[in-house]
Amino acid sequence: MSENTTDPNVAATPEPSAFAEALQRRLKDGRIVQGRRCLYVRDQLILSDLAAVLLEEELGEIQGQRDREHPFLDELGLQLWGVATQENESLVVTAARLQSVALARVEEITSDREADALRGRLGKPGGTIGERWLLDPVIVSLNHVFVGQPTSHGQSEKPPATTLAQRVLEPGSAETDCDIAVLDTGVPASKELAEWHPELDEALRRDPSNPAFPDDLDTLYSPPPQLRPLAGHGTFIAGLVRLVAPDLVLSPYAVLDPDGLGDDITIARALWHVASPPRSVPVLSLSFGAYTYDDAPPPVVSSVIDRLPRTTVVVAAAGNNGSHRPFYPAASGNVVAVASFDDDRGVVRPTPWTNFGPWVDVCAPGVDLLSTYVVGSYEIPAVDPSNPPTIEKFGEPRPSARWTGTSFSAPLVAAEIARRVRDDWETGTLPIGPLTADQAWRDLQAELSPLQSVRDVGLEYWPPIDPRTPRQP
Repeated sequence: MSENTTDPNVAATPEPSAFAEALQRRLKDGRIVQGRRCLYVRDQLILSDLAAVLLEEELGEIQGQRDREHPFLDELGLQLWGVATQENESLVVTAARLQSVALARVEEITSDREADALRGRLGKPGGTIGERWLLDPVIVSLNHVFVGQPTSHGQSEKPPATTLAQRVLEPGSAETDCDIAVLDTGVPASKELAEWHPELDEALRRDPSNPAFPDDLDTLYSPPPQLRPLAGHGTFIAGLVRLVAPDLVLSPYAVLDPDGLGDDITIARALWHVASPPRSVPVLSLSFGAYTYDDAPPPVVSSVIDRLPRTTVVVAAAGNNGSHRPFYPAASGNVVAVASFDDDRGVVRPTPWTNFGPWVDVCAPGVDLLSTYVVGSYEIPAVDPSNPPTIEKFGEPRPSARWTGTSFSAPLVAAEIARRVRDDWETGTLPIGPLTADQAWRDLQAELSPLQSVRDVGLEYWPPIDPRTPRQP
């Protein structure tokens, strides 16, 4: 069942925005629910294998049906269940209740014989009680919904803005190994992107052979030329990556729809694909995030990130709610979390809307950045409903836009790390072997200074080229 909220830490905005209207449409469709502390997919629970065994009776009472359409979950020890909640109980309450029941049943097991019997039901070898609990966590969670992080998703309204300034990128080539994966809204079909930004299109490595990601397509319109709220988000990010490092080869993955929404399962499936051999991309850029109902890491995305090679670096947007509340995946311990700063009047300060806290690692420019965009029209609702909306038009031949948010700070840092790995690969290797992404991140940390602020936003990073100014080759 749906829940009302006034919590500023979820995706609703206090002023009219295209995203707010799109979110309301999605909530009315019924698949997504807005809780008091998070967004989640209706009637879906994520359970660990152990929790599913412990809660067989309770799952039957709520008409639980296991979804087996995602085989990668088996390797993570997780399961997706469709359920029917009780009439007067939200799914958040159901998840918390089931978690409590499962944990209580764990505490009731007092002998190795009981532990072995339970392991037998799980199809796992025997062991002591202590060993068993270490290997099999009790997880009952929601399938949380993640949102992209331009500031139209936070407390300030800043949609993409048309600009006369343009940025023409240097020619690209995707003939070498992929340097960075951008998991976002995807990019337009090659026919359109090659017309608008041929240099960017040539630098992309698409993955048409994979049925899970047939063309990484950002569908953009609803209908043409009306752009959906986060249409072009991935294209904008890809342009920023190549601004920092023109030689990088990018692989785009569409894990958010053009309204800017994606769930734990969908995003984790893409992460699993990117990290699996022979791909094993060294740097992953994620410009989205989610709050969770219990402030614990979302189980599926977190499990996949935990299994990535230690040399892989995941960079994620810290979020735009002006909050210190953990925002995932950025708040995960093994992810580089990137906040935003501005230097209005020459003074570098964290933006008022950027998230902050000890879990933030680095802060980068995030206001009115200029990058590649897509052709179409963007409608901004008027504050007064009796007035017509404002129309932003992005035209050919090289559509560009200015946009604001931690969505665009994160890829600057990700590109810097990937650039260092690529430069080492091209010029030779270190005495101990090729530079890995994790070492490149440690090297970058050693070069940067903390941004001086009462807010904890980590180190101050400036890209080699100002991302707010036009650049011609």
